[in-house]
Amino acid sequence: MIRGLLFFCTFLIVGSIAYQALEKGGNSYLLIVWNKTSIEMNLWFALLIIFSLLFIKWFIIKFLRGSFDGVKYTKQKIFGVGDEKAQAKTVDGLIDFIEENWALARKKLTQSANKVKAPTINYLAAARSAYELGDEQDALELLHKAETSTDRGGLAIALTQARMQFSNQQYEQTLATLERASNISAEHPVILNLRLEVYTQLKDWAELKKLLPILQKNNAVPTEKLHELELDIHKAQLSEQIEKQKSSSSDDKEQSLKSIWSQIPSNIQQEECILSVYCAELMAIGAHNSAEKLLANALEAKWIGQWLDLYGLLLCSDAKRPLQTAEKWLGKHANSAHLLLALGRLCIQNQQWGRAVDFFEKSIELQPRTEAYAELARLLDHMDEHQKSHAYYKQGLLKSSKVLIDSGYFK
Repeated sequence: MIRGLLFFCTFLIVGSIAYQALEKGGNSYLLIVWNKTSIEMNLWFALLIIFSLLFIKWFIIKFLRGSFDGVKYTKQKIFGVGDEKAQAKTVDGLIDFIEENWALARKKLTQSANKVKAPTINYLAAARSAYELGDEQDALELLHKAETSTDRGGLAIALTQARMQFSNQQYEQTLATLERASNISAEHPVILNLRLEVYTQLKDWAELKKLLPILQKNNAVPTEKLHELELDIHKAQLSEQIEKQKSSSSDDKEQSLKSIWSQIPSNIQQEECILSVYCAELMAIGAHNSAEKLLANALEAKWIGQWLDLYGLLLCSDAKRPLQTAEKWLGKHANSAHLLLALGRLCIQNQQWGRAVDFFEKSIELQPRTEAYAELARLLDHMDEHQKSHAYYKQGLLKSSKVLIDSGYFK
């Protein structure tokens, strides 16, 4: 209503101005000369013709455009190839994709891709579907179409390709694709996590070690997982270096081990798995005295069963020293089955047979482990108590094996 009133007022004003101009300039005329032809007409009549021609042009364009839209609408209704149906088919295809109906997903998404305004998602999901169907060539072609369909989907396309390559265990190709993705977003969490997975599969501990601070900086993985990863890296590197030094002499091995150990952060050195691997290797090359010092200090700070088991297996040059150290721990840890087993073993080294038997029996009472049964049975056999020895061997074997419950079968 208001728009109509404004239009009417504007028409009156423009009309009055035009009328006054027409009265004042009624004798004005327009002369057009072309070669030997001349046309003379009233100026206002000429302007009227010009405006009429412009209006006719505008009307024809509007009419043709409306006709084209009408034909397009009719075609959509008859053949069902319009945007709305394409969007619906895309949605159906994505639902099939989520439900892992790969064949239907690829068919629907590719059919509707060229009829939607943003076909990139169609091509990406269709490429993954083709890959899951084992058609890698079609998957690559669809990824190429996705790449040419937009200027903004480079990262998503690269990540889709990287995931497919990783699933196919093409680790080197995956890294190359991730390098391309890094040019777009170097510290994207998905890129970092994929790098983590690839380096883990390749057991490339050096690259994983370089990746750790970047993962931490970007909060790409939880803190607990990051700590576990750090432990795995140091443990693997330690084991690899140990394997490389196997052909060296004992002295060279111990020096090499100590050199590797010095490169590990002190907080990581005190982790159970790291210290256990290191001390076990020191004992394997005969460096029991060095292992004893580390284990004794570590056990003062943390009471860990695995370290106590290693401590009981030490063969130090002075057999009394580790026994005396372990006896001091009895005050605080008298009910530790691991400590009692270690004391029994250390008593054997010092030929204290009776004490060893007592420690083994107490350890079994607290925690019936196969190691304690085996040590006690072996010691009793040495002491010519063969019947007891066989009984403990039997008990230890039954503890370590899953056997049929005796329900009166053996009568």
